[in-house]
Amino acid sequence: MEQMLKFASLEVEMHDLSRELEEVRRWGHYRRVAERETVLQHTVKGAILAQVMIAIERAAGTVADFNAYRILAAAIVHDFGEGAIGDVRYEIKLDPRVRPVLEEHERNAFNRFARLMPQEALESLSAAYELQNDRASFEGRFFNALERLGYMFWAVREFLAGKLVYREVFQNQHRHLVAYMDEFASVRILYGPIAPEIEKILADGEGNERTVAALTDEQDPVAMK
Repeated sequence: MEQMLKFASLEVEMHDLSRELEEVRRWGHYRRVAERETVLQHTVKGAILAQVMIAIERAAGTVADFNAYRILAAAIVHDFGEGAIGDVRYEIKLDPRVRPVLEEHERNAFNRFARLMPQEALESLSAAYELQNDRASFEGRFFNALERLGYMFWAVREFLAGKLVYREVFQNQHRHLVAYMDEFASVRILYGPIAPEIEKILADGEGNERTVAALTDEQDPVAMK
């Protein structure tokens, strides 16, 4: 019975974590936006995007020998801490006065979950979590590109639905993704086709309704919902 209770405790922890991630909504600082994705949605979409980008990189990239498992695992676990402390505004995350404290709280929340996992899995999970802070390795930069591309997928959809406030995301992410296009075939293939349109929106100054209308003339508005 003791082993069954231990086994069931993992299910309880995973269930509670998924519920916490479902309750926390991202993009909370965009107060005029009614619909916001949950951290759970972001995690699932990130895992899907990771698999897509990894497949593209394997087929069309210049680096074949990279740790795809660590990238995929990072896409799944990197925001586990947000289930405990919530989502924090982007520029606050970057504030050097706040960032170390925030990272410590998120890491502690992740560790509370990870320590319940079998010892054989702990090192791998921890390495996957830390990948979000790594810019030295191919995998670390790839994951950073994946995260930024994920932000843009959401922001472009919302922008085309008339929520022009998401132009701020274009300002924050576009130049980084353009730089990553030189290194990663997956970013070049996925982001390259829309990069000129994002440039146009940024040059427009305000991303006004005429720009949105011009970009959506040939698109089904139902598909944007």
